[in-house]
Amino acid sequence: MSAGELKMIDIFASIASYSVGKGNHYIVLLDEPINAIDQSGINSVRTIINNLKSKGSIVIVACHDKEELENLSDEIYTLFEGEIVGHRLVVNNGEKE
Repeated sequence: MSAGELKMIDIFASIASYSVGKGNHYIVLLDEPINAIDQSGINSVRTIINNLKSKGSIVIVACHDKEELENLSDEIYTLFEGEIVGHRLVVNNGEKE
């Protein structure tokens, strides 16, 4: 299996273990969820994140891909040496407020 395939299995298993048979909202932490994944995998991750958000979950994504963060995020926090050094809201697919 490729690194991307293993990453996808890890993401699906993590989310499934929290979601099965429960109707609660969750806080989901994803570290570099699109790293080493092909385009179809990236699309799947985007769908998963958007579905979780639409059901009321909070999804926190650590990612170095600024374009992807713009597409996935409602808010972006910038960290430097463990401190929050920036915060902004993102509305309408990348248009900043």
